[in-house]
Amino acid sequence: MKANFPNVDVAKSSWINVLESDGTVRSEALFGLMDRFVHADELLAEACRKTGGLVRRRELASYVQKHVGRGDIRLADMAFHGYVMILRNGVATGGRCRQDARHEMSRSLRMEEDLLIRAMLRDVADEEWLLNEIEHARVCDMDNGAMRSLRFAGDDRRSLGPRLVEAEYVDSDGVLVSLALNVDKDGRLYELDIWKVDFSPLREYPTGDRIVIRTST
Repeated sequence: MKANFPNVDVAKSSWINVLESDGTVRSEALFGLMDRFVHADELLAEACRKTGGLVRRRELASYVQKHVGRGDIRLADMAFHGYVMILRNGVATGGRCRQDARHEMSRSLRMEEDLLIRAMLRDVADEEWLLNEIEHARVCDMDNGAMRSLRFAGDDRRSLGPRLVEAEYVDSDGVLVSLALNVDKDGRLYELDIWKVDFSPLREYPTGDRIVIRTST
């Protein structure tokens, strides 16, 4: 995670205290920072080199309470669009991650991406409508550590809506990979989020015959 996390300029950043005087987490301050910079429900979290993983937003206060003071805590969404950093003394800052310009250029779906998305949509109620949508879809690569997530191009004012499909598969090195196909607030395809649980790059791109659908709507 640290490799994808932006360099934080301590001197130039604005910091707030997310701990009370007795050491308990100030939830209002913590979630105010999260609401500003990180909007995801599932977060990448790292408290030290050997303590990291996925944390649900509702579990965040407990996670911070457990690890604050032991090291700097880094929090981000799966695609590293935004981040929050909490120093061991309990002060925190946040910001937006800078995306490389090449990832802002839209392109057509590659064949393996098209086939994967079609496989994930096979049990979705609005499958036909969504399949028509991907026929001429344009996408942008997301910078999330060579995991090959992508976002569907569209109006910049769009915002993330519900998760449409959740799936998983095991990469060739034996590491579990989770996949999520999300839509925007209007029900249009928004992103294909792919993340490997140990944050290493994908070795083999997922195919329809290898994924296991966990939830679909």
